[in-house]
Amino acid sequence: MDTRERIIKTSLALFNEHGSLNITTNHIAKELSISPGNLYYHFRNKEEIIRFIFDRWVLSFDRLWQRESSIPELSDLVEIVDKSCLLFYDYRFFYLDLPALLSRDKVLRERYVKNKNIRFRDVAKIIDFMNNAGLLERPLSGVERDAFINVFWTGTEFLISSMYIHGEKITAGNIRIRLLQFRFLLKPYVKPAVWTAIMQLLAISD
Repeated sequence: MDTRERIIKTSLALFNEHGSLNITTNHIAKELSISPGNLYYHFRNKEEIIRFIFDRWVLSFDRLWQRESSIPELSDLVEIVDKSCLLFYDYRFFYLDLPALLSRDKVLRERYVKNKNIRFRDVAKIIDFMNNAGLLERPLSGVERDAFINVFWTGTEFLISSMYIHGEKITAGNIRIRLLQFRFLLKPYVKPAVWTAIMQLLAISD
């Protein structure tokens, strides 16, 4: 593993353990047993490190949502949910420090908003598929669909912060439990048989 990759992996571990706001480049260099100058050769400052980590996080979600076919399947939900939980956990510092990070770094904020818009379209694609396939009790208007996605996004955006505030242990398993609670936002809209199929795919019962 080269020095640049070691810096990224060590930074991510320190950010997750202590919070990115409490870690400096000196802490990272010390943990790696390298000089600050060596670190600055690869990254000019901590902001660059965080941006690099963020871009890697986005790429992971890009790969998760990418499908050979433009038409999603209900079975895709299993992979999306399970791998999303792992990504939430692996990059948990970002969710915990989100407001502070975005307020301090305009470039990061712009990238974050761009990613949000991409993910919004990903979720919209699934809802549109369900709409067009007759899986919903009634068709959703564009306004209803967008409102649903906004509520879902806001809830997941601050899910880990909520767990931290209420003293819940932050693990991938617990994140999955909390994330699956959002399924009840969908329940009033889908047909009973579709709801049952989704629950079976997710290996849970209500």
